Amino acid sequence: MTDTAVYIFIGLIAGPLLGGLVSGLDRILTARLQSRIGPPLWQPFYDVVKLWGKEKTVVNVWQAFCAYCYVAATSIALVLFFLKSDLLLILFTQAVGAVFLGSARFLPPHPSARWGRTASFCRFCPMNRYWFLSPSEFILKPAASKLQDSTPGTSRC
Repeated sequence: MTDTAVYIFIGLIAGPLLGGLVSGLDRILTARLQSRIGPPLWQPFYDVVKLWGKEKTVVNVWQAFCAYCYVAATSIALVLFFLKSDLLLILFTQAVGAVFLGSARFLPPHPSARWGRTASFCRFCPMNRYWFLSPSEFILKPAASKLQDSTPGTSRC
């Protein structure tokens, strides 16, 4: 049990760090493809530090609630992954977080926010079919959705 707790702790710390590094690498590659130099690799972390230094204002209380729910759902999905829980449960938890993140975009009453949320929603909708189709394999083969059964070198055929 202590090994699992260590893995969960490392995952909760390393996840945002690796996410920031991948985001920085993505910014650099995007800039290079556009024949620009681009920002440094650590730019997402600089942005977070700058954001934390700004004055905290909440335009809509429900937006903050949706953001906290998204972070909580992502953290719970990571913990479930390290506990070797059911893969469908992990995907569903991630989907609930994505729904909260998507619904937070529809909360601002500002007229120009309508354009951003409509474009964001149009990008989000095509992804949903993969969210619904990918678990179909696990519904048809329930044993395949258990993470603890998937050990390297073993075959289910």
